[in-house]
Amino acid sequence: MKPLVFEREALKQQLSQVNGQVPKDTIKADQIEQRIAECNEEINRVVKPFSEFTEGVRSLLNQIKSAFRFLPLSPSMQELRKEVEKLPLLLRGLGADGTEARDDLLAIRMRLSELATQSRQGNPSLRIEIPPGTKWENMHMRFLSRETVEIATPDSRRHYNFSELGFEDRRKSGAPNTAWVFLRELALAKGNEFKRPLSEPAKVEKAVQALRKRLKDLFGLDDDPFHPYRQVKHYAPKFKLSFPNPVDH
Repeated sequence: MKPLVFEREALKQQLSQVNGQVPKDTIKADQIEQRIAECNEEINRVVKPFSEFTEGVRSLLNQIKSAFRFLPLSPSMQELRKEVEKLPLLLRGLGADGTEARDDLLAIRMRLSELATQSRQGNPSLRIEIPPGTKWENMHMRFLSRETVEIATPDSRRHYNFSELGFEDRRKSGAPNTAWVFLRELALAKGNEFKRPLSEPAKVEKAVQALRKRLKDLFGLDDDPFHPYRQVKHYAPKFKLSFPNPVDH
């Protein structure tokens, strides 16, 4: 199709030159206009199926956006909605040779691929909004099952699974990482106190470090979510942590 587009543009320039001549060569002008019309007809024939396809994509994205606006979404899905809102809608049309629509479709494909990857890996960028001045002591994380928790802050109470909170093991799709496992064990421990084991203490410490970092990022708090180990001689969260049905663990 590009040769036709280039030919059409060249013919338009020729036509402009002919129309500017005195006296005007009307026969040549008519021939050029006829050829331009033929080029347009051929281009339209080629791009018609693609035009229908891009219109379908545009309609689909509009439907997705509308659905996201009216659904009750968790914070993680709200983040996904914002990303979908940023997707190009092919509003520029096809362009002279279809390249603008092609670039838009490529951008959509790449962004959807990124979102799919992010979904599989959880959402490390998720931030749970909390009121200013909120401290760890003002929050409660309650396990509802091995894979889900209820997080209660001073102004909200929501349910999440480990993947939504960014605790999925990237090496094992669909499985929680060691930080989540430790959080669960801590919830099951008496008084939420977990002493560093004599065997493999470094492994536990690594899980604690990962959990500490994730919790700080999740709530946007700089404070350590754990009491100082050297003082209390065990790992203990500052926030309330519970597993009301230990039999489910």
